[in-house]
Amino acid sequence: MKILNLKYFLILIILVSHSKISGQITNEYLLSNQQFIGNRYISTNELLSLLPQKPNKKFLWTPFHFKLWIYQKGQIQYQKSLEDKKFENKISEAKNSFAEKTKGLPENSNKYLKLKAKRDNVIEKNEKKIADGNWLMTKVGEPPVYFSATEANKNVDKITKYLFNKGFFNAKASYLADTIKNKQVKTTYFINENYGYKIKSVSRFTEDRKLEELILQHNPASKLVVGQRFEESNLTEERIRIETLLRNNGYYDFNRNLIKYKVNYLPTDPSAEVLISMYINPSEEGKNEKAYEIGEVEFIVDASENADNINSVEVDTLVDKNIKYIFAGKKFSTTFLHKKIFLRPGELYSQNNQYETQKAIQNLDQFKFANPSFDTLNNKLNVRIYAIPLEKYQFTGESGMNVFQGIPGPFLNASLKIRNIFGGLESLENSFRIGYEGQKGVLSNIDNFRSFDAGFNSTINIPQIFLPWSFSSLDKFNPRSQIGLGFNYADRYDYKRLNFKLGLNYSFQKTQKKQFNFSLLDLNLINTPYLSDGFKIILDSLKNNGNNLKESFGKSFVSSFSGSYVYNDNFLGQSQKGKYFRVYGEFGGNLLNLTKNEEFKFINKVLGNDLNYFKYIRLLADYRKFIPVGVDKSKIIAYRFNTGFALSYNKNSDALPYEKYLFAGGSYSLRAWEPRRLGLNPNIGSNSTDKLEYRQEQPGNLLIESSIEYRFPIAKLYGQLNGAFFVDAGNVWSIKRGGLPAKESDFKIKNFFNQLAVDTGFGIRYDFTYFIIRLDAAAKIIEPLLGTGKKYVLDDFFKKNKDASFKLNWNIGIGYPF
Repeated sequence: MKILNLKYFLILIILVSHSKISGQITNEYLLSNQQFIGNRYISTNELLSLLPQKPNKKFLWTPFHFKLWIYQKGQIQYQKSLEDKKFENKISEAKNSFAEKTKGLPENSNKYLKLKAKRDNVIEKNEKKIADGNWLMTKVGEPPVYFSATEANKNVDKITKYLFNKGFFNAKASYLADTIKNKQVKTTYFINENYGYKIKSVSRFTEDRKLEELILQHNPASKLVVGQRFEESNLTEERIRIETLLRNNGYYDFNRNLIKYKVNYLPTDPSAEVLISMYINPSEEGKNEKAYEIGEVEFIVDASENADNINSVEVDTLVDKNIKYIFAGKKFSTTFLHKKIFLRPGELYSQNNQYETQKAIQNLDQFKFANPSFDTLNNKLNVRIYAIPLEKYQFTGESGMNVFQGIPGPFLNASLKIRNIFGGLESLENSFRIGYEGQKGVLSNIDNFRSFDAGFNSTINIPQIFLPWSFSSLDKFNPRSQIGLGFNYADRYDYKRLNFKLGLNYSFQKTQKKQFNFSLLDLNLINTPYLSDGFKIILDSLKNNGNNLKESFGKSFVSSFSGSYVYNDNFLGQSQKGKYFRVYGEFGGNLLNLTKNEEFKFINKVLGNDLNYFKYIRLLADYRKFIPVGVDKSKIIAYRFNTGFALSYNKNSDALPYEKYLFAGGSYSLRAWEPRRLGLNPNIGSNSTDKLEYRQEQPGNLLIESSIEYRFPIAKLYGQLNGAFFVDAGNVWSIKRGGLPAKESDFKIKNFFNQLAVDTGFGIRYDFTYFIIRLDAAAKIIEPLLGTGKKYVLDDFFKKNKDASFKLNWNIGIGYPF
């Protein structure tokens, strides 16, 4: 990239970096920087998190405090508003207007109450502005953070105490404040950790022999390890561990407050060792705790709140497998409910079984809540689970507008759920979708057009593994089976396509982080009753050159089974440290291996002998990592690596069903290329121009792509406004099979790096908590189709008369790209 093209941007950065911070005149000094010197074992970021005062944020990597500058600009307007009594006047106007408009109105009338609410809203807004400042100050800007000697001394005490709790009993801290230019202060904290005390021994004392044996049996899981540095937080974790252990083994009333400890050490001990004594006393206020056994278990379903007359509610009581069921107004299968209750008569109470019972019943999607209560009667722990059922019928609908390349497309989604339809805690969900959206032609010269899409799906959700064999070991893992029937119709410029689908899917969640999904049966009947004349010509041309894409648009029967594993420990979204990993495998045509001629004659009789059968393997892997950075961990470095492989093993053809090919480009892929347009097909371009144009979708057999983003907060504007810088890289390739002619797009290891496409850009994300609107603008860095000497194209972006292919590509999406 030419440096000359960036000169104006660099000059602007230099000017604003040295601009004087204006605003309220003060003799205080801004807190510019805080640093630590001398710490060897405790990280600087860990110590920085202890300091409540954070220096004002700087604009990117410059010394300019942009948000502070905005705040002080707003402060000038604010002070003028106070001098002009702007806010007070609005409050007075609101009061006077209210008094005038409500003359003679009853205080309980709707009009009076609406006017009162309007007045109160105006008063509240302006009183808040008087107290806190105007919009620029509270929503966009950031108030100045001044150095305070008092706060610095408090920080020294806090740091010393923190180091003490980390095992550095003789640690010391101090600070030095240095004034720098523009009335700013840099604070340096000097740390002398000395040496950390290590655990020499851990002794546990209790008068309950059974309890002592239980704790001794689980000592290997202890958070207090001999030889490791002492940390007070490990004492807290050890108390929680013992509390959980005992409560999972019958000690229902036990809590961590019954665990006391002493830490013995000598400040001048050259060996720097501590001796820990823990006293576990299972009694409180003269009450002896004990390991409780479950007595009676009652499950009560109360549907009386939906009844017209509570006296007419029919109540049924029955006992099944030692559990008493009481149904008031609505009945459920006790056979299936039993599988979701893990608090069983005769067994020791377990806190974990209590949580698992609540979770399993909640996951049924049949009850609003299911709260267990406990009574300690007759030396037993009696359990009562009270549940209120959800409505049997639930209808949801939504409508909206998709926008692609400036083309608006309305859509409508509707869904009807029927709960407990067959009496076995299952539900039937029927969903319907109809909509228009903007798209490009697959292989045509049509730039943009509206496509029509309609679909219907009917799915039965069963809260167990629906197979002839028992899978009781999965009862705690939210097992679920889905039997689905679906239909989809797509009307695009190049073709019209029909798809009938029948599926049988299973899923269970082994832990909160690990989920397994299996599709035992996935049958698809696909027909393409219409192909445009131009599309037919292109498909025939590809066929003559050894490309069997034409077979993907004929009548097709596709059968497959698949499975996936998902690991996700980032439960709160994109705002914390975490990772995500998904691996997926699909084997198509597996049923054909059971036939003699690799076809089903009875299907041929119905649909014709020109039916295509596919056999293929498809493997996908997706890994994502989220790393918080900065003192307040508000910034995130997120990266993703995504790869896939799809290949036919049909001896007669290398074609795949079109939906099973892999594609690159678009809002969730390489964002400088349009959806499904990135590839290495050399036959790209228009007959009327020599400019680089992507007129074709680029189906591939091998996909490799990666992205990295630096995400950061910008401002709170009725939601959180965030920004991101990103770089994407990747491409799709075909895979050569024996006997077929070589293609430019074939994957070769020696050409792999030279064929990677790369883009970069900037994005804005508006986070409303319940959904995120995203706008990304991306420019190409490397265009592999242009060859070794011409593929670096970022410089072309800055040309006045640049090719349309090198302009910014705008992407609008919902949610994060990964």
